[in-house]
Amino acid sequence: MSRIIIDGKHGAPVSPILYGVSFEDKSFSCDGGINANLIPNHSFDGFDPLQHWNFTGGSIRFSSEKRGESSYAIIYSEGDGFLSNLGYNGNSKYIDIPAIGIREEHTYIFSCDIRRMDYQGQLYVNVVNRADRALVKERSLQLPEDTEWHHMEIILMSRETNCGKLLLHFKGRGTVYLDQVSLIDADYWGAGNPKWSGGKLRKDLVSAIEQLRPSFIRFPGGRSGTYEYKWKNTVGPIINRKANGQYSVQVGFYEFFCMCEDLEAKPIPMLWTDDIDDYLDLIEFAKGDPAKNKWAAIRSEMGHPAPFENFDRMRVPNNAIADRIHAKYPDFWAVPSDGYFPPNGNASDTLAAALIEAAKLTRVEQLGDEKRRVSYVSLISMAEYGYERHSLITFNPLSVSRSANYYVQQLFSSSMGEWLLGFETSELPGGHFLSVTGDEGAIYIKYVNTTGHDEHVEVVCPSKVAASWAEILTAVGDESDIDSPGGITTARNEIAFDRMVLEQVRVREMDHELEGNIIRFVSKAYSVATIHAEEM
Repeated sequence: MSRIIIDGKHGAPVSPILYGVSFEDKSFSCDGGINANLIPNHSFDGFDPLQHWNFTGGSIRFSSEKRGESSYAIIYSEGDGFLSNLGYNGNSKYIDIPAIGIREEHTYIFSCDIRRMDYQGQLYVNVVNRADRALVKERSLQLPEDTEWHHMEIILMSRETNCGKLLLHFKGRGTVYLDQVSLIDADYWGAGNPKWSGGKLRKDLVSAIEQLRPSFIRFPGGRSGTYEYKWKNTVGPIINRKANGQYSVQVGFYEFFCMCEDLEAKPIPMLWTDDIDDYLDLIEFAKGDPAKNKWAAIRSEMGHPAPFENFDRMRVPNNAIADRIHAKYPDFWAVPSDGYFPPNGNASDTLAAALIEAAKLTRVEQLGDEKRRVSYVSLISMAEYGYERHSLITFNPLSVSRSANYYVQQLFSSSMGEWLLGFETSELPGGHFLSVTGDEGAIYIKYVNTTGHDEHVEVVCPSKVAASWAEILTAVGDESDIDSPGGITTARNEIAFDRMVLEQVRVREMDHELEGNIIRFVSKAYSVATIHAEEM
């Protein structure tokens, strides 16, 4: 038996922003992922302006003219024209597979900007599966009588859970201009809140991030791709945002700030530019007075007149930029470096790799650096997309899968005090790791067992414990349930593009005994346990 005696003495402070996430716009994490619009190339601004669109029964071309910063399609129907879009199907393996996820008993908002030129006829909106069976109740879009641009919107009611393609049926003859096509689950993140006036976010993915309880969120990621991600091109009305073919920028810096605010996480944007005005203007956009600054006025017009109070730091490429920011905003943190957890080799999504990370994190906590922060790379990726195979969260059009690594971070970020607590212990067995933190009236214990043997553990608290809660991360079932050569240590949660595959790792309540100031539990083989004790 291992015996741990907690003396209750306050040690070094623990960073209040120790655990966060890094949101990198790659592997369909943004467009195709957290972006709630299910239609790729919604504004006909891709590298190929007609990519993802197919039209039969007439002709389609794109206009070289712009509406704001958006191109548009010119469609001619000969009598029965059909315009379709398969959605985000990612990997070339599924390039011809409909990938718009429709959930039973959900409603969907279809919208577009449309200009009826000489078209005479009806326009029907539907989502159909591979066999052309309707997944929603088909609706007719009432076209305007004049030849001006109009924003049109209708509600589609789902019939079943399945994946399909958007199908617009032009039952008539003539020319129509089309732009800003959108299909969004009406149950998007923040639905009903007027601040979400621009891009919309997929609710199940944001909820998965929220459950990690991140104290900060980095965005949009490392240097690759950041030259295309100019923050000033990503704010304001979507039609005026400058897509560059690779990124639609429907989810931009405004949406990033709003998400961080909702999740009570500090936004840490990354710009990777030497233009000091970009940094100073971003601070004004997020925190400035709309009556005095044009960028702050744009924020206010988008639905957020108040400043983003949680924005007080930024990732910068060098000390020279940091010094220029500090000169104007002395209380603002401009930091040239930060920490992250890269995946552990090719098996980074297994229970074994998650246990290694958990062991490292106990040591990170015990360093007691109040400025330290760590985040896992990467956060989100599409299932079976080859560029990024090891993410905390993997998704397909209908489902979300959380990796073993995800559950480690969730346990650690939700069980952390404000300072280290001193403890004594009989020598822990090899492969066992421990961290103890606390705040006023509470103790948080993390115990990691990377070995194949159970260990009985007794914890002696400095005073009587009024209540306690405990959770454990381990493989589901026993080794015979894990169909892989390495058994339990190779257990993993896995999702395919078209289905759930494996769910072998899970967090559940842990049995433990409470007697006065003593807590007893069994540290299971290959597990991470957390205990939250409230003192009397």
